[in-house]
Amino acid sequence: MKLIPTFRNIIPWLYGICSTASLLCDPPDFPVLTLPENLESTEIIRDTQNTETFAHTNNIPTLDAENEGLNPLVKWLWSDAELELQNRTYYFYRRFSNRNPQEALATGGAIPYRSGFLNKTLRFGVTPFVSQKLYGPRNRDGNQLLRRGQRSFITLGEAYLELNQENFQTRWFRQELDFSFVNGWDTRMVPKKFESAYFNWQLDSHLRISLAQTFQIKDRDEIEFHSLAEELGVSERQHGLTSLRVTGTPGSLFRYEWTTHQFWDSWIILHGE
Repeated sequence: MKLIPTFRNIIPWLYGICSTASLLCDPPDFPVLTLPENLESTEIIRDTQNTETFAHTNNIPTLDAENEGLNPLVKWLWSDAELELQNRTYYFYRRFSNRNPQEALATGGAIPYRSGFLNKTLRFGVTPFVSQKLYGPRNRDGNQLLRRGQRSFITLGEAYLELNQENFQTRWFRQELDFSFVNGWDTRMVPKKFESAYFNWQLDSHLRISLAQTFQIKDRDEIEFHSLAEELGVSERQHGLTSLRVTGTPGSLFRYEWTTHQFWDSWIILHGE
């Protein structure tokens, strides 16, 4: 399990750095191994391959031996997994000329968890988000740091299954998208999230195609997902929003991107840069 470093575990790092520095300055005397002159290269390779067996006979555990003894499920869910602690504190104030200002102070963040890759291809991830009220008068609502009514909240913003291959990636269910006009818009405590099926193809080193079919959206101050079509005012469309992006980098100084969003038989948005 990989964790973001905290003040508590900085001390072992410093001890390790000092120990390494002392070894470099005053290295111990190691015995010199001499090989017979008539030893062939094939024998050296054979000895190298037998290193693990030699270590076992001398009761010296190796990293490969320890990993081989782990249950694959434990490796997938724990030893190869990643857990992060992302903290955020946000103060927001906006003044209007004809109504009450918007103001709040909140703290919280996210705890992303990503499993290891099962058979080097499949993993899943979940991310809860928290926004805890520290200050927020009820008559200064609408800042989107907190729920309506200046209330704290916690929500499961991400819960996805991801498949990775050499030049192809797909991710399903609650996740973050980074298309133009359809993205997290991360300017508050919690970004927008989407229930979507996402596909990405890396055709070569200069061309990438991304496709997403999005059905639900969760806004920055909400805890539940709702229809993206209703959010955009086309509630009669039940098949979701189709997003397609083509990105190319034909040279080190040139890059192009073409994006389209479409509700079929309704409306279409084109964007290029």
